Amino acid sequence: MAVASTDVHHFATQFIEGVLEERGARILDGGLAVDPEILLDRALAAGCTAVVATTHNGWALNFSDRLAAARPRRGAKRGRSRDGRRAE
Repeated sequence: MAVASTDVHHFATQFIEGVLEERGARILDGGLAVDPEILLDRALAAGCTAVVATTHNGWALNFSDRLAAARPRRGAKRGRSRDGRRAE
């Protein structure tokens, strides 16, 4: 599972990584202030099956839209959209 932040605040990523690791997930540090396309490339290269990104209010929609748009261009499988429904 790739975990990253869209800004330079790393405390949320540390918290998320800790929770996921306690539940058995293997974590890839996706980086700080990372663009969605770069995060997706890192996740795919590492064989991750999920991507988690922390962000601030006002950036989440743009980030998730860009991540969703990059997925088919990079051959990534369908996943869940930001609202939990199956992505197209």
